[in-house]
Amino acid sequence: MLKIIGAGLFRTGTLSLKQALEDLGFTKCYHFIEILNNPKHLDIWKAAADGKTVDWDRLFAGFQATTDSPACRYYQELMERYPEAKVILTVRSPEKWYKSSYDTVYSHNRPLLHRKILFSFFGLFRPGHWFRLIQLLTPFNLKISSSVILSSMMPKLTAGTSLVVWWMRTKLCRIHITFNRS
Repeated sequence: MLKIIGAGLFRTGTLSLKQALEDLGFTKCYHFIEILNNPKHLDIWKAAADGKTVDWDRLFAGFQATTDSPACRYYQELMERYPEAKVILTVRSPEKWYKSSYDTVYSHNRPLLHRKILFSFFGLFRPGHWFRLIQLLTPFNLKISSSVILSSMMPKLTAGTSLVVWWMRTKLCRIHITFNRS
């Protein structure tokens, strides 16, 4: 059963938080890197992205905490399912978050070999799988369509749009978490 729900977006210290929670005794913390160890989880996250019912208890069996994408997209559902869980919202300045995200997750300049190594864990070299992964990684709780995917199959995110959406999501998370956990 989850005791900690991480609502913060990727590139906000979620891997450090995962390590800290595990060091504090939370036996396992679900982070994006868990998908590398459990590629079948990608189908579960795809179902969640499609609005289908997810058996959270089965997905998080053996885990006491979660941080990072794609779980942070579903913090509200997780708060409902695990009402006693504490919620941690990791943040950083929107400008630094955008630069870090652009330089890493959404980098168009990544060497092809690096992308192949990273994504080979997911078996993503079949048509449509890049889009599927990007849809799961998008931090904004918004539906994205193929029209926002560049020829390199990475999302078009301008700095201005990203910063506005980041700010809105962070403010809404703070309001929602405070209202439901006070």
